[in-house]
Order: sequence, then C-alpha cells, then structure tokens
Amino acid sequence: MKYFFVKVKSCIRHPLLFLKTFLKTSGSKSDIARWRQRENLKEDWDERTILIASLIPAGSDVLEFGAARLVLREHLEKNCTYQPSDIVDRGDSTIVCDLNSGFPTLPRRYTHTVFSGVLEYISDIGAVVDALSDHTEVIIASYQTIDRLPDYVTRRLHGWINHLSNEQLVALFKQHGFHLSQSHTWHLQTIYVFENAT
Repeated sequence: MKYFFVKVKSCIRHPLLFLKTFLKTSGSKSDIARWRQRENLKEDWDERTILIASLIPAGSDVLEFGAARLVLREHLEKNCTYQPSDIVDRGDSTIVCDLNSGFPTLPRRYTHTVFSGVLEYISDIGAVVDALSDHTEVIIASYQTIDRLPDYVTRRLHGWINHLSNEQLVALFKQHGFHLSQSHTWHLQTIYVFENAT
C-alpha cells in the first residue's frame, strides 16, 4: 500500500514520462533485443561483479544467471567451476534461458548461484527461488530496493518489472527456504547472501 502512494507521487511529478514508461514496460516479458546488444552490457557493473566474486570461497561450484560478459568467471578464487546462464548465448556452454518464460533444466547442483543485476527484471522472483531450492546452497543477488530508489518512473526507465522493499525481498526468500546471512552495499544496491535453510 505504501508503494502505491509512491507511484502516485511519481505520476504527479512527471505524468508524461509515467504514462510513457508504464505503457512501454508494463507486463512481464523480457527485453531480449536489449540484451543481445553488447553495448548494453556496461563495464560500470564490473565493480559489483568483483565484489560478488569476493564473497565466493575457493573450490566453489558457481552458476551465474545474467552472465553477460562473463566477468565473474575471471575473478573467482582458484579451483572454482563456473557455469554461465543468460537470456542469449554468451559462449562457454551458456545455459540459455528466459527466467520470465520458465526455469531451465540444470545439469547438477551448485554451491553458489549468482544474480547480479537480474532480479529486477524477473516477474516472479519467488518461483525462481523456489526452483533453485533443490539446486543450490547459497544465492548471492544484487537488488535495488524501493527503500533506496522509490521513484516508479526511474525504475521503469531501467526496464525493471518488480518493485520490492528490503523487508519484502528478504521475506520472499525466507518463504522459499533461504535465510539472509549477510548483506553489503554497492552504490544504491544491496548485495544479499542467502543460505539454503533446507
């Protein structure tokens, strides 16, 4: 209910942009054309990826959704295995999947699953987390909550299709069997480390 009033304020502040972004990005379809373009894979995000890599111990078996330029692979500790997954093929035996169209068949279980700049684009985060409960021990995910960026139009301009508070996101993961073990800040985003409680 609280965020409803935030959306209303955003609409009043810039009504034309509100209407434009709502019509353009409403719904739950993934923007595959956007992610095919290499120029949309920003090098500015590498710092976030390196921070995430520092949270993964040596010898881990890592699955990354939204692998993009495969930067995480280059910064993992020794003896880690790495499996990329993305909405388009990034090479290196990418598991190609659109998480808004269904969860892929995974070949094995992983110690760590990473979502770096991905959750905001998923229409049903709970379903994805639930599907992962049998496939991973730890989920590391970045997310920009409405606590840190409440403006609805700005979020829509990024192409984001969900808008959760910190409390809501942590509760969602807990509901599907993952408890928060630590968190870190990167700019206006939070890096969450969730551990499988089952």
